[in-house]
Amino acid sequence: MTSEELKELIVLGNNDVICKQFCLLPNQVSTYIESVAHGCQKYGYVIIGVIKEKSNYCFCGFDKNINMDNVVQSAIKQVRIKTDISYEVCNVEGRRICIIKVRTCERVSEVNSADLCKINEVLREVLSACVKLQANSLYYGATEDQRNDYIRDILDTAGYDVKDQTRRGLSPNGKAAGEVDILIKEKDFPVTLIEALNLNSLNTAYLDKHIDKIYDYDTAGNKFNIILLYVTVADFASFCEKYFQHIERYSYPFEMILINENVVIDNISYSDIKVMKTVHNRNQCETILYHVCVLIK
Repeated sequence: MTSEELKELIVLGNNDVICKQFCLLPNQVSTYIESVAHGCQKYGYVIIGVIKEKSNYCFCGFDKNINMDNVVQSAIKQVRIKTDISYEVCNVEGRRICIIKVRTCERVSEVNSADLCKINEVLREVLSACVKLQANSLYYGATEDQRNDYIRDILDTAGYDVKDQTRRGLSPNGKAAGEVDILIKEKDFPVTLIEALNLNSLNTAYLDKHIDKIYDYDTAGNKFNIILLYVTVADFASFCEKYFQHIERYSYPFEMILINENVVIDNISYSDIKVMKTVHNRNQCETILYHVCVLIK
């Protein structure tokens, strides 16, 4: 890219162009790449070695001993959305500049505020049920079904239309209808599916099977679904850290566009309950999968 082309890009780029004087951490670069990938133009750009303030800019460059190829290639591996990325390191006015070109993604319809209120309301009741489950010693060594029945009964008492073992979608073998652990409905329409499992370690094969079940059973495309984990481990913090790393790398049926390691609902936060979420692009609509990890004594 020539000096004049770069100047024009910086001046006209607005929010689709991010200029950074000095940025060598791959995770920071990947964050900037994801940011411009959701821009309004056909392409977005991350330009390293340039200072921009309003309409003013300065080519400051970066040291020739810095291996920018390694930095950018490492950053690209960390990008969590599907897009096309190319880059070049060029000399502009005697300064080394790195220009990363990113194809923007199709716009995704976000979950609206009314839906978010409904989601938070349901999640609050689920968390309340989990707190009661933790305090009830009858369920310390219980089966998955027994714990599910307890959660279902509490949600039912809270006024929700709750079904369990409802046949929907396909079973994992694809030969018959599957059985949903818990289904919450409103006026005969599905609101969310809850798929639950007992884990005494991070059994990824067993976990993956249940994550896939969510998408096998959700035939309409709910705004949100929940995977509920009854966890019995000695080191809960370590389990949650490994769990997050796994769901961050997991190959979902629908593109993951966002991940949050620490979700707080209505200021409810506990050391022995951890809520994470992954947001997905399902036919140009945002859908959320909440991961609720509950430590059982």
